Amino acid sequence: MDEKNNEDMPDYAVDAKEIQSANGKLLADGNQIIQADIDMNALPLSILNSLILNQKDLGQLAAIKNIPMIDPAFDDDTLKNIIQYYSINPDEMETELHIYAQQLLKKGKVNEAWQVLLALI
Repeated sequence: MDEKNNEDMPDYAVDAKEIQSANGKLLADGNQIIQADIDMNALPLSILNSLILNQKDLGQLAAIKNIPMIDPAFDDDTLKNIIQYYSINPDEMETELHIYAQQLLKKGKVNEAWQVLLALI
């Protein structure tokens, strides 16, 4: 690169590098990690093989450092209603929970969607 091109670049401009790791892809800015996602294949099979959740949904769920733990303080009336109503039919309950999780993901509520999906595990 010549001097003129370097002068046109702002001081904060950095080339991002993509690094493959056992943990999935990491976006790095020099040595500083910007984002660390879990590998999509690390998602529980009931989520990964969902007939409801699409690739975008799975990508949102995988865009976390670790699969979350069940939060006993999580209180959601819709989740309670689904579990109560579909308790005698686990397959239908799974479908309804995936539909509800997808609605939460569309609203950007990834943590809440995880809690809904963890109700199946």
